[in-house]
Amino acid sequence: MTIQLSRLFRFSPVSKTITAAAEQDKSLVFFVTDEGELSNKWENDYLKNHEACMFRILRLLEKSSIIIRLEEESPEAAVLCAFCPEEKAPYISIVKNGEVLANIPHTISTQSQFTAAIRAAFPSATPPVNPNTPAALFAERKARLDAQQGARNAQEQKERLERLARDKARREAETPARKKYLAEQKKLREDEIAEKRRILMLVENDKIERREREKRKVHGPAPAPVREKEGKKPVASGETLMTFRLLNGTMLKNTFPSESKLADVRKWLDKNRGDPQVPYNFQQIAPLMLLSASDEDLSLAELGFSHGTTLVLTNKTQGGMPINVGEWNPEWAE
Repeated sequence: MTIQLSRLFRFSPVSKTITAAAEQDKSLVFFVTDEGELSNKWENDYLKNHEACMFRILRLLEKSSIIIRLEEESPEAAVLCAFCPEEKAPYISIVKNGEVLANIPHTISTQSQFTAAIRAAFPSATPPVNPNTPAALFAERKARLDAQQGARNAQEQKERLERLARDKARREAETPARKKYLAEQKKLREDEIAEKRRILMLVENDKIERREREKRKVHGPAPAPVREKEGKKPVASGETLMTFRLLNGTMLKNTFPSESKLADVRKWLDKNRGDPQVPYNFQQIAPLMLLSASDEDLSLAELGFSHGTTLVLTNKTQGGMPINVGEWNPEWAE
């Protein structure tokens, strides 16, 4: 029976082989060759010899060790020289648990010497492992680092789950505050839009007023619009007299409780106005300003209309532009 060379020589990196040997409790047999005549004799004649005595030696090597074939000029061979200072190839170094069990130098030239040296390196009684050897220290350090890494991974996983739970709780706790913030931002945007419209109205009214003054210089004052006269009625306490100038120029008056909201006033006006039914805005005359949608949630008293006021309807489909200041007649507020 012949043992295949591939079963003996394992061409793997030394670092991985050292780890495998430690895990399997095997020795490391380093065969360093210079490809010379003696190296080829060791490899082809001794390690392939099928004689019964040599076969038992090869079986011992295969069972108890991992054999690595190294080129003399390779980096692995240079590292090996630190533990096994042989100056000339070929040679075999047998190492276990960081201790050199045997060195077979190039001076061995016969098969019997070769067999005796191999057998001497594998006595029947295995010596105890020295815990201070480099291999033992390396294994202990690796086990310690693995344990530390496992503990760190577990801690990081725990912290990540805790962080996710805190973030979820914070989001749930901030939901009402977030809604309040969004409502406040919406109100601010509406107020900004209303303020811009008010400024635009003032600018446009100023332009219209200048044009009307120029017209009056040329054609004289424009006739006052036809309006419906109504006698003044006494207003009871807690009530507000509201006067409206409709889109067609006519006037409409009614008394409302001072606690009525402007939205309720709009509903009454929509049912009783006789001008074209188009969307409209409320414009206050004194001071001149366009009332916004948020103002309609306020009562007449909160808007400062407790003693009565006049509101002018402006066409919303035309950009909500205010009335022509030149057309305003103070008598409309009577």
